[in-house]
Amino acid sequence: MHIQLMPSQKEYLNRILELENKNYRRENILLFGASQTGKTELARYLSKENPRYIYKNFTKEYLEGFVSTKRLRTIEFPDLQLFLRKIFIENEKNNEIVILDEIDSVISVITENDKHKLISLYKQFLTMDQPIKYIFLTSIFDQNMIEKLIAQFSERVLAMPFCREDKEFIVKTYFNNINLFELDKVTSLRQMFN
Repeated sequence: MHIQLMPSQKEYLNRILELENKNYRRENILLFGASQTGKTELARYLSKENPRYIYKNFTKEYLEGFVSTKRLRTIEFPDLQLFLRKIFIENEKNNEIVILDEIDSVISVITENDKHKLISLYKQFLTMDQPIKYIFLTSIFDQNMIEKLIAQFSERVLAMPFCREDKEFIVKTYFNNINLFELDKVTSLRQMFN
């Protein structure tokens, strides 16, 4: 089912597109959001509507190739950076923007669930200097971490919510009876469509 963009998705689509017109030396973006809140649908929509954006599901398309030649506990960010360079820079035009969805698996491998390593990894994503731009999508975060990253990297760190307006939009667009849902208890799209 193709879901029309919800209010928060429209807002974040515009924020991402506005960043194209701003000049940073390093221009990568981190898009955070809890699971099943619409990040993937936003990314796919962006790649369908704008040919500069290339959507890739890292876990499905690249994870096996990335980890197959390495011992899991030895994988670090430079390994990922080199892998991304080989995959995208040699095959893509420099004006394209690669959206990497489902990077949670590789994040877990690199950080081993250590919060200090995690925030360091996110800073490395944002400061990675390659001739191609990336948007990294992840659901691994906490509010404190996002606040620290926003303080340092400003608008290149986006935390997409799944707000009441989104839930009301889904009910209005796809359902006849708003009383089917206790909107305050709904936390994901999956809850609404199951």
